[in-house]
Formats: sequence, C-alpha cells, structure tokens
Amino acid sequence: MKLADVLGQLDALGAGKARVMMGPLRALGKKLKTDHALALALWDTGRTDAMLLATMVMAPDRLTAADAAAMLASATDFQLVDELTYKVVAESACADELCRKWVGAKQELTGRAGWNLLVAKLLGKRLVTGECADILKTIESCCKAAPVKKAESMMRCLVEIGVRFPEHRQRAIDIGTRWGLIDDRPVPKGCTPFYAPDWIAAILKRQKT
Repeated sequence: MKLADVLGQLDALGAGKARVMMGPLRALGKKLKTDHALALALWDTGRTDAMLLATMVMAPDRLTAADAAAMLASATDFQLVDELTYKVVAESACADELCRKWVGAKQELTGRAGWNLLVAKLLGKRLVTGECADILKTIESCCKAAPVKKAESMMRCLVEIGVRFPEHRQRAIDIGTRWGLIDDRPVPKGCTPFYAPDWIAAILKRQKT
C-alpha cells in the first residue's frame, strides 16, 4: 500500500482526535503486515500516529543501528519510544550495541530507550544472575538522579530482576525502598504505584493466584 493511502486511512481513524486510538491502529498494522520501506516512510512523516504505525510494520531484521539512532532522536513522545524499543529495536541485531550506548545517556528518552532494552532482555530470559548483580549496582548508584521517564524504565528493570531472580529479590526491594516513589501523583484504582517494593509484591501475588 502506498504512503498516501495509509495516511488517508489514518486521517479517517483519527478524525477530530489528537491521536488515533491504539486498538484501531494495531488493527491497521495487522492488515498492512510487515513492510519495512513503508515503515520508514511513515516514520519520516513526523506524525505520531504514523510513527506508531511504523513500529508495527517495521522489519527488525532490516533495522540498522544508524536508522534506530536517527528514529530515536526524532521521537519526542515516551509511548513512541516504548513502541520503537520493545517492538523493533529489541528484536534487531543491533539491540545489544544500542542498549550499551543508550543505557547511560543523560537525555531522558534516550536513557529510557536503553533501559527498555534491558527490560526486554529480562523478559526474553537473556540475562544471567551475574549480569543482574551489575545492573543492580548501576541502578543503586544513579537512580535518584535520573529524570522521570528514564527512572520509570529503570524501576521496571529493578522490579523484573526482583521478580525473576529470587537470589536478588531482597536487594531489589532494599534498593527500591531507599529510592522511594518516582511519582507521587494519585494512582488509579487497580494500578500499582512506581514504588518497587509494592510493585514486586503485586506481581508475586498475581503469580500465586
């Protein structure tokens, strides 16, 4: 399908809205299937809805580190960064290289992207206990200085280590206790606050039911 046709469909989906809803967007992505050239063209439009759709039709095995870096640099929305990193970059051959490069970045969304890639490795069972010990040291040393959107992903990493590695659980809880809340805004009913000890406990409780 041509770019103009896809943009027309996006316009129809998002008529009168600031951003198209993710459900219809994912349905469109499923219909389009993988089309890397189209994905790059969608991303280059600079439209958030088109860029989100791009992450759904991109081919991770064709993604280069240079392309990924350029895309991240043009992403100004944390949801877009999450979709790009979890759905595309994490599945590419350059994931480890970019994780090492981005994880220590001071820029908020670049740092978030790096920590997202570490979380993806945890979810994919691609980290061993020794690596997790080193990650915990890093989190402990710099968590309080991290900007909010980077800190959120760091805490997700801390929580996943605490849940998936019982030998590191107490240390993860201790680090999270000293770290405290990232965001003290009221939490919607049924949601878990960005406080690692409660987050770990909530996941473990769900796993038992």
